[in-house]
Order: sequence, then C-alpha cells, then structure tokens
Amino acid sequence: MRELSNQQTEALLAQAIDRSVPDLYEAVSSATVERESTLEVLPPASTKKKKVRPVYKAALGLCACLALILSLGSYQFFKAAAVIGLDVNPSVEVVANRFDRVLSVHPLNADGEVILADMDLKYVDLDTAINAIVGSMVLNGYFTPGDNVAMLVSVSGGSDAANDEMRHRVAMDIEQAVTASGGSVAILTQNATIPDSVSGEEQTLSSVQDRAKQNGISYGMQVFLDRLLALDPTLDEGELITMSLSEIAQLVQQRGLDLGLIVDYDSDDSTRENIEDFIEDVDEDHWEQSSQQGSTPSGQDTITAEQAKSAALTHAGVDAADAVFLKVEPEWDDGQARYEVEFYAGNVEYDYEIDAVTGAVLSFDRDIENYVIPTTPVTSDELISMDEAKQIALGQAPEGTTVVQCELDRDDGRYRYELELRNGRTEYECEIDAVTGAVLKWESDYDD
Repeated sequence: MRELSNQQTEALLAQAIDRSVPDLYEAVSSATVERESTLEVLPPASTKKKKVRPVYKAALGLCACLALILSLGSYQFFKAAAVIGLDVNPSVEVVANRFDRVLSVHPLNADGEVILADMDLKYVDLDTAINAIVGSMVLNGYFTPGDNVAMLVSVSGGSDAANDEMRHRVAMDIEQAVTASGGSVAILTQNATIPDSVSGEEQTLSSVQDRAKQNGISYGMQVFLDRLLALDPTLDEGELITMSLSEIAQLVQQRGLDLGLIVDYDSDDSTRENIEDFIEDVDEDHWEQSSQQGSTPSGQDTITAEQAKSAALTHAGVDAADAVFLKVEPEWDDGQARYEVEFYAGNVEYDYEIDAVTGAVLSFDRDIENYVIPTTPVTSDELISMDEAKQIALGQAPEGTTVVQCELDRDDGRYRYELELRNGRTEYECEIDAVTGAVLKWESDYDD
C-alpha cells in the first residue's frame, strides 16, 4: 500500500475543488442594484376591504410559475443521467445526474467495498468523486510508480454522444489524478448502453419466447443471453446455449465483463449465482404474468388453473361441490412452472403443488382443523406397521424409488410415520397417519 504525500493530496483536492466550486464573484459584483428614490408614507389603517391590484396578481402568478420550475428542477436533480463503471479490479459504479452531481456509488465486488470504505460521496460534484475514488485506489496500492495499470471505464444511461463525452471527461479525471500521484494508467473505455431491443422495450414478449423455444432454453435464459451478447457482440449465441451456467460464468470472468450492467448484481454472490438469480426472477415474472396464455417460459404447453384444481381434487378424493378454494395461483420454483392450490373440505385444509406442464401432484399437505386429542391412549396394536407405511409411501412415488428413512413420531397426541425416499436426484418427504394409513403430507424436491 502506498501513501500520497501531502503535496500530492493537496494537488488532488485543489483540482477537485476548482471543478466543483463555481466562481460567483464576477456575476455578483457586476449585478445592478437599484435603490428606491423615495420613501412611501403608509396611509392610516382602513377597515375597508381593498381590491387586489393587478401587479399582485402578476406576482402571485410568477410565484406559482417559480414553484413549478423548482419542482421540475427537483425531479431532474434526482433523475439518473449517467451510470459510470470504474474497473481495475476493484469495481465501482457511480450514478450521476444531469447536473454532474453524484446520486449514488456502489461497490461491485469485495475490493470495491474496500476502496469506498466509509466515503460518503452522495450529491458530491462528479469530478470530486472520481478524484476521491482514484485517490483511494492509489492509497490501497492499485497504482504504483513504474507500473502502467489498465483501467476500464464504462458509461451508459445517455445518448451515444453524451456517453462519449462523459467517458472522455472521466478518463481525463482519472489520468490527471493518477499522474499527480506518480503512477501511470492505460484507460480503456466502452459504451455500455444496452439497446432497447435487448432490454425488452422494443422486442415483443412472443418474439423472445419464440427464440427461447427454438433454442431449447427458458425465457429468462434467452433474455440474459440477449443482454450478454449486447454487452460483448463477439460472443456466439450458438455456443452460449450449449454451455452450462458455470461455463458461462467462467467466460464472463475471463473476459472481464461487467455483469452489473445487465443484471441486478449482488457482490456477496458469485458470478454464477447472480446469473441464476436473474434468470429465475425473469422466468418467475414471465410465468406469473403469462400463465393464462398456456405456456411456460421455455415454451411448453401448460394446463389451466381449472385443470390444476381438478387434479388436486381428484388426488384428495374430494368432490368439487364440497370444496371451498382459497387460492389457485401460478408459481415458479426451481426452474419449474407449477400451480399452488389451497382449499377446504369439511374441517380439513389441503395444500397442493401441481406441475403446470404434466398436471402431476408435486407435493401436498392436509391438516385437520379443530383436531381433538384422543382421551384414551392409542395402543401399538392399533398402529399400522412400519413396512405397511413404507408400502403406502412407495405407492405414491414412481417406480424405482427407495425408502431412505422411516420413523414413528407422535405429535399432538397423533401418531404418524415420517419417511424420506429417493429416486435418482429426486428426494421425497412423506407423512402417514399411523392409525388410518392416510397420507398426510407429500413433498418432492429435485437435488441439483
């Protein structure tokens, strides 16, 4: 770690302050000051109501206009005009408004958090903020005399011309700050604006979904690949769709791509986790909004909500006339489209998860309301055997499933068998009433 000398620090601060503090002396000293030539003698107080003079009306109108202008100015002040990425590997993102004031600064990785430390740069002049960030990079040893360090500057948020101007300005700030500290920097710049057609504002949902179906991937994966290709046009979509998420994450890291420009990046997560979260969120939103169209984010045909209700009722052995439905909602979980179904029949509450593609029961749970604990203890002779419980559970699962664990448990005076089963990479959990043999709970989970 290298510390700046007092002279170097003063030079950086002076440069930043010169840019951020306007020189108002000339404007103020040249302003014309008018003096009233006579004093107005106030008339005696009158009880008569005076008419509002036209000049006062004009003044009131002027005040209203001024208030409107100020409110519009306030809106523009808090509106982001440029997003600036600084990457050495600390990676830092700066958001500025049209008045060149910083609205927020975000670290994009752990090193970026070290660089920003406790600095509060909100509403600071942009040039001052850039100097402060670069100064912290110098103090933390990222620029040393004799080394020519590469730094990537990315700008998005404005027009191409505005982005070009901002990149040039920021690059000059960085070069001057590093040079003043005795270091050397090679600045690489790029326009990181993602075309509207890639972000989905011009493309229709159906066109993206059609390409996702053609490529055999989910809607969310297609949206991510579109954004990634816009970020680095040298990538090949045909190769990307054959790669695993781990391989794509490794490629993103190898190429030094700023993932924060195309996804909501969480520096606490790995590159792969950020990609997975983005795809999962997009697929979930897409499925919940388009479930009535009868297709999943990957283009598969789906059942309707009414068919999901029917599947749950059939499995529960309940007539539709006896059921009161609480919820039938589309849900996206672990890359799978499903319906969540809840209903009452008598004093029993049923919770189901139905596969939205096949109509299969993925999980279910039933709870008896107002259950009365037996006053006489249940004897062992009244319980079904463990082997019988295993056979009942295996009857719920596909062929080839094995029982991993089975144990008898007593809860609220009610005996039940709790079982764990496995078939390949799919795990099942099951609860069976130890007296009646009824399946009380069934859940499946795919271990990826």
